[in-house]
Amino acid sequence: MADRGESGELPTGYDYDFVSEIDEDFICQICHLPLRNAVLTRCGHRFCVDCLNEHFRRNSPNCPLDREKLDKDKDVFPDKASQRRILSYLIKCPDKCQWVGELRDVEGHKKKCPYVIVQCPNHNCHERMARNLVEEHAAVTCQWRMVSCQFCQKKYPKAEEHIHCETCHMFPLNCSNGCEQVVPREQVERRNLETHIHEDTTSHLGFACKKLAVLQQEFNKENKTLKKQLDDVKKENENLLLKASAQEKEMQKSKMETPTFVWKVTGFDDILRQAKHGRNNEMDSDPFYTGKYGYKLKLSVNPNGDGSGRNTHLSAFVIVMRGEHDGILPWPFNHKVTFTLVDQQESLDERENVVMHFRANTKLENFARPTAEENPGRGYARFVSHEKLRTRRYLVDDTLFIQVDVGPPSV
Repeated sequence: MADRGESGELPTGYDYDFVSEIDEDFICQICHLPLRNAVLTRCGHRFCVDCLNEHFRRNSPNCPLDREKLDKDKDVFPDKASQRRILSYLIKCPDKCQWVGELRDVEGHKKKCPYVIVQCPNHNCHERMARNLVEEHAAVTCQWRMVSCQFCQKKYPKAEEHIHCETCHMFPLNCSNGCEQVVPREQVERRNLETHIHEDTTSHLGFACKKLAVLQQEFNKENKTLKKQLDDVKKENENLLLKASAQEKEMQKSKMETPTFVWKVTGFDDILRQAKHGRNNEMDSDPFYTGKYGYKLKLSVNPNGDGSGRNTHLSAFVIVMRGEHDGILPWPFNHKVTFTLVDQQESLDERENVVMHFRANTKLENFARPTAEENPGRGYARFVSHEKLRTRRYLVDDTLFIQVDVGPPSV
C-alpha cells in the first residue's frame, strides 16, 4: 500500500455520483476516478495533477503506464479542454438532497444544501447536524442559546440560567412575613424590606395573626394526638404489667407444682457457723405443691440440729401449709414422704444418698387441714450427722442438695 502524504490522505479524482457514465478518456489511470485538474503527458496519457505529482514524489519520473521518462516541468501539460468537459458532467448531491447539477456547481450547492452537516453557531455548543435543523436548534432547543431575563432583561446562555437566577438583582423573593407579595432581591440585599413592611403594617399584622392562629390549631391538634398516644401507651403498659404479673404467678405456681422437690442450699459452712452461735438455726425452703391441685408443703432444716440432734446433726422436717385447693383435697394428709441428701458423685452408680422416709400419721395435728398459715413440722431431728456431711461428696463447693418426694396416699 502506498504511503500517504502529509495530509494523511492520497490525492484522488472526483468521487461523486455521476448521472451518466464518464468517458474512459477522462478517467485518471492512477486513482481510477474522473480527472481532477487534468494534465496530459508528452506520451499522451491523462492523470489528475495531484495523483501524478504524488507518483513522481514516490517513484522515478516515469509515466505510470508506459514507463517513459518524463520531465514534469517540460513533459506534463494542463489539459483544460478535458477539465471543462469533466466539469460539465451532471452529478447528484453528495449529501442526498434532490439537487442535480453540473460538477462545476457542486461547491456552490454545498453552501446552501439543507442536508450538509454543519455545527451549531452558538458559542460553546459543539453539536453538529443537518443545515435544515440547525436554525430551530440554535433558536429553540440549544442549551447555549441566548435568552433574556424576564426580571432584569439581561441576556445569558440558557445553560447558565440557574446561575443568573441566583445573582439577578431583580429576581423576586417572597416577603419573609408571608404577606404573599414578592420583593426584588436587591431590596433584600440592601435591607430595604423595612420600607415594604412599614408601607402595609395592617396587612402584615393580619397575616401574622392568621399565621399564629394556624400554628395554634396545629399545636392543639398535635397536642391532642400526643395525649391520646400517651394514654394508649399507659394503657398498653398497664396491660403488659398485668400480663407479666399473671405469667410470673403462673410460672411460680407451675414451678411449685411437683411431687418431687429439690432444695439447693449454698454457703452451708457459714450457715452452720451462725447456727452454732445461736443465730438462724432454722431455714425454710420455698413452698411447693404436690401437684396442680395438690397439697402445699415446704421443707425446713435446722443446720445445727433440733431436739436429740442438736449440735451433732442436720435436722429435716416437712411442713403442711394452707394452700389454694385445700377445700377439694382429702384430709388429713396421709402420703409417704421421703427425704434424700444427694451424694454428688458424678457417676450415678457410685452414689450413696442418705435416704429416710415416713408415712404420715393421720392422727397427728401435723397432717390435719391447716387452720393457721402452717402446721408444725414433722421429720427427722437426726437426719444426717455433721461428721457424715463431711464424707463422700454430700457437700461440694459449700453446697448441698436435699430432695423431698411425696408418694401416693395410703389406701
